Amino acid sequence: MRVREVKAERRGVCGAARCYVKAVDQEVTLSCGSCGTQRGPETAQNSAAGASAIRQVKREKWFFMGKVILDMSMSLDGFIAGPNDEDGGLHDYFFSPSGDTVQVVEEGIKTTGAIIMGRRSYDLGDQFDGFVNTPYKVPHFVLSHHVPAKPAKGATAFTFVTDGLQSALTQAKAEAGDKDVVVGGGATLAQQVLSAGLLDEIQIHLVPVLLGEGIRLFDHLANAPIELQTTRVIASPGVTHLTFQVRKEAKEPV
Repeated sequence: MRVREVKAERRGVCGAARCYVKAVDQEVTLSCGSCGTQRGPETAQNSAAGASAIRQVKREKWFFMGKVILDMSMSLDGFIAGPNDEDGGLHDYFFSPSGDTVQVVEEGIKTTGAIIMGRRSYDLGDQFDGFVNTPYKVPHFVLSHHVPAKPAKGATAFTFVTDGLQSALTQAKAEAGDKDVVVGGGATLAQQVLSAGLLDEIQIHLVPVLLGEGIRLFDHLANAPIELQTTRVIASPGVTHLTFQVRKEAKEPV
């Protein structure tokens, strides 16, 4: 059987009780990232360690088969928001789609299995009740130094990840399965993921407006130049949807 490493929270002996229970349900063998031991379904039934661990172990056919995608709207001069987080009309196409944009929006919602975002993007979304009626009914993973006292309004499931980008991405992949993990902002997180070579694809919704100033999407890239290959261009009223494959050397899956 496939053995997949699981990073467990430090509770009890090694904190992987929940993983072991899931191993029973899914008939797989676990390799615990905390204590290094392997446990199959039989020993899993007898484990009494802590109550939670990252849900990463699934049947082989459920292992992550999607892509890690940066999906963001951008002005023609490279900004994703104004200097005070003004939208500047960059998302009008999404809320009132027309032409081929209708299919692009529907496709994005259908193929998204999990979303990663930075804490600032989460706070802004919460401030404007952006999660109340979101069409993305998928797990959201928020990179943050701490967990907020009160969750955002709405039914969106949030997981606040305090141990780094790799952890957030691993958890998101486990939830996404055969769908995509979407990096939804903000700019700093987008730059971190791109610089780390963790993106498979970039989808930019290019809006014909010049904001002049604000938050740039592609500043501070550690490994520039980064070579991209254009795979799709869809021109629609008020927006052009550009898709690029990120060219990179083959790496072990996260």
